[in-house]
Amino acid sequence: MGLEYPSRAWTAFGGPRPESLLALEDVTFRLPPLTWAEARDILEETGIGRRLLRRDRTGGSAEIEAVVDILRRVGQMMLEHPEIVEIDLNIVVVARPGQEIHTVDIRIVLSEEIPASVEATAR
Repeated sequence: MGLEYPSRAWTAFGGPRPESLLALEDVTFRLPPLTWAEARDILEETGIGRRLLRRDRTGGSAEIEAVVDILRRVGQMMLEHPEIVEIDLNIVVVARPGQEIHTVDIRIVLSEEIPASVEATAR
């Protein structure tokens, strides 16, 4: 799952290997802040998200709620920190129902230029 925010656009990827995502067109776009419904739509529009939703036939499991929460919080963090250009959560592990969800690796890319809003608050 990767997020890029170069022009305040939200990008969420899903799939087994990041290098195959664009070739498979397994990508969806949203602008933060995300509503619960928009974050859930991200799951429905990506292959890995659809697999997670199929695994949960009731539609309201704790695992899905947690992934939706991650998407919403990362989007909010990018709004609050304009110096963040890109966030890559690789991989978000949703193992078995009832187990914890965790991210194996997180990469955050910062802008080389200091956004005006950040510079103003630093003074």
